[in-house]
Amino acid sequence: MGKCTSQNEIIEDVLMVCVFSVIILVVVVGFCFCIGAVRLLNFYLPQISLPQRLAWLFSKYLSKPALLGSRHLKRLPGDLGYVPSRR
Repeated sequence: MGKCTSQNEIIEDVLMVCVFSVIILVVVVGFCFCIGAVRLLNFYLPQISLPQRLAWLFSKYLSKPALLGSRHLKRLPGDLGYVPSRR
């Protein structure tokens, strides 16, 4: 984005930024939606879900990654949330 000399160039730059922002938003929301759909599929329909090893890798690296290094999330009692484990 260089020095704009006319109002039309400014409008073009603003429109490009808006389009880029919408694309980023759609990609992030779509990715989160896909992760949620895969997790629901694994939970409700285990017979047609991902193979166990692939589901484990998906969960480990995408849906519930390690917080710091190798500290992965551990479920709290009563489904209150997750805390990092010390493994």
